[in-house]
Amino acid sequence: MLLPRLWLACLTLLVAGVAAVKFNPLPAPRNINWASSGPKQLAGFVSLRASQNTSDFILANGWDRAWDSIVSLQWVPAATEGPVPSFQPFPTGTAGVARRSSQALPSLQFVDVDHGVDESYTLEVTESATSVVIEAPTVWGALHAFTTLQQLVISDGQGGLLIEQPVKIQDAPLYPYRGIMLDSGRNFISVNKIYEQLDGIWRPAWTPGGPNDYALHTAVEPPPGQMDIIYNGTYDVVRPVYNELSNIFPDNWSHVGADEIQPNCFNFSSYVTDWFAQDPSRTYNDLAQYWVDHAVPIFQNHSASRRLVMWEDIVLSTEHAYDVPTNIVMQTWNSGLDYINQLTAKGYDVIVSSADFMYLDCGMGGFLTNDPRYDVMSNPDASTANFNYGGNGGSWCAPYKTWQRIYDYDFTQNLTVTQAQHIVGAEAPLWSEQVDDVTVSSQFWPRAAALAELVWSGNRDENGRKRTTLMTQRILNFREYLVANGVQAQALVPKYCVQRPHTCDLYLNQSAIQ
Repeated sequence: MLLPRLWLACLTLLVAGVAAVKFNPLPAPRNINWASSGPKQLAGFVSLRASQNTSDFILANGWDRAWDSIVSLQWVPAATEGPVPSFQPFPTGTAGVARRSSQALPSLQFVDVDHGVDESYTLEVTESATSVVIEAPTVWGALHAFTTLQQLVISDGQGGLLIEQPVKIQDAPLYPYRGIMLDSGRNFISVNKIYEQLDGIWRPAWTPGGPNDYALHTAVEPPPGQMDIIYNGTYDVVRPVYNELSNIFPDNWSHVGADEIQPNCFNFSSYVTDWFAQDPSRTYNDLAQYWVDHAVPIFQNHSASRRLVMWEDIVLSTEHAYDVPTNIVMQTWNSGLDYINQLTAKGYDVIVSSADFMYLDCGMGGFLTNDPRYDVMSNPDASTANFNYGGNGGSWCAPYKTWQRIYDYDFTQNLTVTQAQHIVGAEAPLWSEQVDDVTVSSQFWPRAAALAELVWSGNRDENGRKRTTLMTQRILNFREYLVANGVQAQALVPKYCVQRPHTCDLYLNQSAIQ
C-alpha cells in the first residue's frame, strides 16, 4: 500500500533563542539534517491525517501508541551530547566534587513487518510548518517514522512538548533482518515479560515473527530435542506439526534448526545403528544428509515462497551434511569472521549471530553445580590465565559482551562485494540457562539497542570512521528512556557518567576507535 503523505497536525512556532540540537534518536537515522531557526512547540493534541485510504487500523494504533508515550512520558533527556571534558593533573591535596541533579526518561514500541518489505520513510518539520509531514511507501515505514518522532519530541520543562529544531530525516534500514532471540526452553519466561521485550524492541530490531497482535508477536522455535532421523514415523510427525505451525505463523521465513548436532545421541536408536550396520562406510555426515534429503522437502513443499533458515552446523560442523541447498539461509554463531567468510563464499545468505560478539548470556559463569573447579583458593599459575583467574569461569563464550563489543563488530570485514551482499542482517541470542523473568530484561537491554543501530544505520559515519563515541550518550540516554517506561534495563555506567558526557571515556582522544 502506498502512503504518499501523512500529516501530523498541528505544530506552533515557539519563539525562543536558537541553540544547537542536543539530542538525536537511536538508532541514528541514515540521514538527518537539523535546521537552526529555533524550537517548534507541539500543540496539546496532535492528530493523524492520511492522504490516502491506507491500512487505517495499523496506522491509527501505531500513532496512538506513539502519541500516548510522548504525552505520558514528558521526556527530558537525562543527558545530551557535549564537549569532551578536560582534566587537571592530580593535585597534592584532595578536592571536593560538586553534586548535580539529573532527570530520568522512557521507551518505544515494536514495529511488526515481514522480511523484504520497504521500511523507508522521510520525516520533515520545516520552519514555517504547522504539521509534521511523513512520507513512506508502506505502512511499516510510517510506523518507523512514528517511533523516531517519539524520540524527537521532548518536554519543554513547563508541561509542554517541543521539537528542538526544524528537521528533515531520510531513513531506511541497512539490513532487512534485525533481531534478538529469546530462548524460553530452559527457564520459564512469562507472557508479560515477553511483552516487555517487545515494548523495548519497537523499531530497533525485528525478526520475521508474525502479525500485529500481541498474541502473535512470537518467534516460535520448539524446544530442542533429538528426533530419530532413520525412523519413518519421524517424518509422519514432522509434516503435520510443521504445516500446523506454518498456518498459525504465515511468515515468509521459517527457522528449522540443525544447531549443535550431537551424534552420540543417535546411538540410542536401533534404527540408526541398524542403518549404519547395513553399510559400514556410512558416517554421521551421511546421517545428516539423510535428514536434509527427507525433511527439507517437507518444509519447502508447504510454501514455494517461504525461505528456510538453519544453523551453520548443518554445513560447517564435523557432522555436516554434504549437500545443503544454497537457497537456505544460514545463521552463523561460531568462529566469527572465519565462518561468515566460509558461508558467504559458498553462496549462502547469512544471519550473523557470532557468539564472540553477540551472545548476550556470555560471561555469567557456569550453571553446572557440584563443580570442583571453583574450589581453588589460590592461583595455581599466575603466569597463565586459568579457570578462576583470568579464565572463562565456566562460561564457554566468556567474556561478557558489552554494548561496545556488539556495536563495534565489523562483520563484513574482508568480504568481497559479492560476499557482503549475502549478509541479510544479524540477531543477538539470549540463551536462558541462567535467565528467567527476574533477569531477562536486564540481560537484553540496553545492549540490544547497540545491535539495533549496527544493523539499522551501521557503526560508521559518512567518512568511514567508527561513531562509537557518538553512540555513547545516545545509548546511555536510551537506557534511561527504557527504565522510565518500565523496562528493567541494566545500568551501563555510574550515574555520574550519564550526567557528564565523555567524563568516563577511557581515552579523551575521540579518534581512538577507528
